Amino acid sequence: MLGVQKYAKIEGGPVLPFDNQLNGSLLMTLPEAAIYLRISVSGMRRLQQGRHIPFVKVGGVIRFLKSDLIAYVQKQRVEPIDK
Repeated sequence: MLGVQKYAKIEGGPVLPFDNQLNGSLLMTLPEAAIYLRISVSGMRRLQQGRHIPFVKVGGVIRFLKSDLIAYVQKQRVEPIDK
């Protein structure tokens, strides 16, 4: 087995450990996202399962971008009638 590489080479810079960021936006777990929105974990799961809020799957783990949570809250805003 001489000359056969056991592992693939990754081109570019060094491989850094996962730092809970994607494109500069913080990735949150389901409980962290629920705390951020001040709702229950089951309420957060309903939003995720109903595809009302975007999420990222990393392997089998679900994460939420903080920027998506902010956008979701902004979409839910109801303007006053007298405006």
